[in-house]
Amino acid sequence: MGTPEYMAPEQLLGHHAGPQADIYAFGLVLYEMVTGARPFPKGEVTKRLRSQPRLPRKIAPGLPEVWEDFIMRCLALEPADRPASALAVVEELRGSAISSLTSQPKPAAPRRWWLGTGCGGTTSRSVCHWLGWIL
Repeated sequence: MGTPEYMAPEQLLGHHAGPQADIYAFGLVLYEMVTGARPFPKGEVTKRLRSQPRLPRKIAPGLPEVWEDFIMRCLALEPADRPASALAVVEELRGSAISSLTSQPKPAAPRRWWLGTGCGGTTSRSVCHWLGWIL
């Protein structure tokens, strides 16, 4: 099952939830991380059955376009329009998405699971360091 606020449209409809449903949930979390806002207002779970959220750069104008494109692909209404697997997500993040944020090296061990706030003062840089932990 899952937490309704983080369920993919196909899950809300009771259809099979494959790996792309997890990609959708990941996109929701990324959206919140870079904008500081939920993609859909609380209590409006069914809104995501018919629409995508507001573009992240409307809320966080400093976000690189490559990140907005990536997040919105993760939040595509149709599972087939999302990255096919977690591996595909990691490979894309290792490429242009991460490099668009910073040229700094990955954080040194020990790595932490939480989103740090001291990574240069920007949300984008914090996301990059957090994602550096999983990559």
